[in-house]
Amino acid sequence: MRNTIFALATSALLLGGVVVGCGGGGKTTIKTDGGTDMAKKTDGGGGGDLSSPMLACSEYVDCQNACYVAAGTSGDPTSCLMTCDAEAKPTVHNSTKFDGLFDKAALCYQLYCVGKDFDMPYKCGINFTTNQFTEVNGDKITSNTGVCSTCLNDASALLYGGTCTDATSKDCSLSSNSMATAVCGAAINACITNK
Repeated sequence: MRNTIFALATSALLLGGVVVGCGGGGKTTIKTDGGTDMAKKTDGGGGGDLSSPMLACSEYVDCQNACYVAAGTSGDPTSCLMTCDAEAKPTVHNSTKFDGLFDKAALCYQLYCVGKDFDMPYKCGINFTTNQFTEVNGDKITSNTGVCSTCLNDASALLYGGTCTDATSKDCSLSSNSMATAVCGAAINACITNK
């Protein structure tokens, strides 16, 4: 379920919409009582005032991860993720230009899974009518075990602090023979080391 939500939702960045992610946890605290207030940095940072962006790239990723944990397998993390977006520094996530550190890292691993030529996809296709990733044959992603979903999960493991389906896969950004890291490692490391 988590990868299906992730795979379908992340297509929005590739297609110019809102980005979401999933994976480990981190320093940011999210209210889960339906409110939109977020405590900024729990390591001594400010309070819940949304007037000034505060989250560095690694904290923005942690914020997104916390949204998915709070939402669980059947919840909707959308409002929580919007709070993360509002808290991000403009150099981390820019919802109009998509040129922040996170935007570049997420776009890179997405393009890696799609491939350089949309007509000859690597592991994911895109349905431009629905703005969703598809399997290469155009079928809707229906499980966490499909080729596209697996590529998106594995290529983003380094960014989100996740695990790979196959730790030896060239798509696993944690693998020693990773093509995903060769292509996107610099962009991902620029985000995760930005604290």
